[in-house]
Amino acid sequence: SNEVGDVVLAGKLLALLPLPLMLFLSWIPLYRLDRLLKGSEWSMRGYLVFQARLVIGPVLGIIALLTLVDEGVHALPGVQKVLSRFPALEVLILLAMLVVLFLLSPVLLRLVWGTTPLPKGPLRDRLVALCDRAGVRVRDLLVWETFGGRFVNALVTGAVGSLRYVFFTRPLLDGLTPEETEAVLAHELGHARHRHLVWFFGFAVGLILLVAGVGELAGFGAGGASVAVLGLGLVVVYWSFLFLFASRRFEGQADLFSLRLIGSATPLASALLKVSALNGAPPGATSVTHGSIDDRVRFLARAQEDPLVVREFER
Repeated sequence: SNEVGDVVLAGKLLALLPLPLMLFLSWIPLYRLDRLLKGSEWSMRGYLVFQARLVIGPVLGIIALLTLVDEGVHALPGVQKVLSRFPALEVLILLAMLVVLFLLSPVLLRLVWGTTPLPKGPLRDRLVALCDRAGVRVRDLLVWETFGGRFVNALVTGAVGSLRYVFFTRPLLDGLTPEETEAVLAHELGHARHRHLVWFFGFAVGLILLVAGVGELAGFGAGGASVAVLGLGLVVVYWSFLFLFASRRFEGQADLFSLRLIGSATPLASALLKVSALNGAPPGATSVTHGSIDDRVRFLARAQEDPLVVREFER
């Protein structure tokens, strides 16, 4: 039976191969566009390795871990009998696995993305002091190498301080002044302080339960086409009016946190405009989850001049 289980597990993992293959094929033409539009200097190999680590690594890592844990749980003696009597336990086991993965995901990202700690020096001392001033515990500040690519970004991961990391890509550190980098970190700390990652995890779990509920509805004998339309409609509404709406509000809240912590909107506004230019994106271009840079810069200016803007936004 162990051999059969190994074959089934291997088959599940092999079924994931078409996804990375399609992504690799799509990245080949995008490589030349990236060099043309952004002036990136990475090689084809460097570009493909970076994209694979950025996109495929975390996805395959999470799916593989979920599959391994699921197979291990179901291989335990008596589990199948208990699950047949109490089907709801299957959902509870899945949710427990998702929570564990959510908590450990920062470690996975650090390993897959190939990061190194920000070197000791004036910049690191300045950023560590900012974390202390913000009251946000951070395990480490990490440099994210891009192999010559102009991928300018920063992000925070980790719902708990002992597993919380802040990532800075090398081009961001090279392209911003220490004051601007400090303002970017303050923005990321705002996400952590307001627990936006926990909210996003809740949205993801809610979407999973929503899809599972539609599947149960189909199991009760409802028409396949009508259930499919209902499921698609619910997902679109959920994604558009909850996730995307909340995501933009979270960005505004993190921008305000940076404004309060730094005491001026100028460093973050300047950093946002530089990041837009370095990434080869027009500042007026609308991002699905962030809004446009121009809108965020104007919002910061209004918030600094008029406290009523802040109170209205928060309300």
